[in-house]
Amino acid sequence: MKLGFNTTGNIQTSGRTTPTVFLGKLRNTVASTTRKFKYCNKQSPDLNMTFNCVFNGLYQPIDQPIDQSFDTYHILNGEVPLEEDNNNTYSTKALVSGPFTPSQLRTAYSVPTILPNNSVRRPIVTIISAFRNPYLINDVKTFGRVFKLPACDLTVVNFSNRFVPNWATETTLNVQWVYAMNPYAKIRVIQAASSSWSDMTKAINYANNKRNFNPSIDTDIITMSFGSKDNGDKRFFNQTFSNTNTIYLAASGNSNVVSAPASCPNVIAVGGTSLYVNGNLTRASERVWNKTGCGFSLSFSKPYYQPSFTSNRMTPDVCCVGDPNTGCLVVLNGKGYSIGGTSLASPIYAGMLSLVIQNRLNRKQSTYTSVQNNSNTIQPLLYNKSNENCFFDVIEGSSGIYTAQVGFDIASGLGVVNCNQLINNLQ
Repeated sequence: MKLGFNTTGNIQTSGRTTPTVFLGKLRNTVASTTRKFKYCNKQSPDLNMTFNCVFNGLYQPIDQPIDQSFDTYHILNGEVPLEEDNNNTYSTKALVSGPFTPSQLRTAYSVPTILPNNSVRRPIVTIISAFRNPYLINDVKTFGRVFKLPACDLTVVNFSNRFVPNWATETTLNVQWVYAMNPYAKIRVIQAASSSWSDMTKAINYANNKRNFNPSIDTDIITMSFGSKDNGDKRFFNQTFSNTNTIYLAASGNSNVVSAPASCPNVIAVGGTSLYVNGNLTRASERVWNKTGCGFSLSFSKPYYQPSFTSNRMTPDVCCVGDPNTGCLVVLNGKGYSIGGTSLASPIYAGMLSLVIQNRLNRKQSTYTSVQNNSNTIQPLLYNKSNENCFFDVIEGSSGIYTAQVGFDIASGLGVVNCNQLINNLQ
């Protein structure tokens, strides 16, 4: 489409004129650049980084909406019976592929029950989501009643009056499967005002500040089941994950690409698998889910503890059940559904890691962080060869161009944690 100017100072487009004020346009351009400088300088005080941010295409508006279709992917396979299988009728089958109950998944992943000792606090897991979910508390109570769990210690902080069904599902899924893995964890939910990056960042910053809570205690683990594609423009988001008393987890995404915040070095990326268990509910086999997010980050360089395949950060770090075809049970508005996605995998890991934290608290030991270059950073321990026995190696399946192999691989990371072994190794 050819543009031309007429004598009135309007832009002409195929015979159609659009009024414009050139002085105002110039002022807007200056204002836009000023906003970029303010934003970029806030992200990094380093002047070279600021100039790169402004002039080399690294500037991205902080209010960019998160791609919900990419990050909140899940499948509802219809209602399923909301009854715990006390007689274990699954034992008549040679292979079970879900939907899994809490007790079944705890068996498959060797997840123990660890109670807090007298006068010892419970681990705190915080879930970052968006929009108000009016059904959350009742659905969590129903989930606990059906699966015979102790009462959930749940605190909800809400910054929105809007109800969005997809995000409500995400919130419920996250709470119920942290709760399923560790029924004794304290769970905080921060519901952001919207799904924009700015509002989600505000929610994370709120969770980072222990003074926002009573008692004033840092969250041990933050789990996030959202993100957007890492196109090389996400490097400044890493600074949001800064609390050195907190482990940050994020779903790796449900498409054959890398997403942020999972790609941030200060975050542990959790991918998805297809899980099959034996009749006695022990783990039979596990394959890479063919839609799990994986690959090389365009925004971040490789942390020193990752294998030297490349100079770029690789995701995921770990994985567990995420394939909707081998999903887990959730309660939504009082009804049972089977659900999947890496949105399921991340809270499962959060619940399991909270047991690691509880065991250390019981022993009066320090907790961990995923923030890089600290004495208590957990990733070097997870990647350490001496802890290989903490993982079930995933050696089958592929996602996009990446195929599972023996040991660490791009499709499945380190593999699926053997929770009981990890607790033992990290005490």
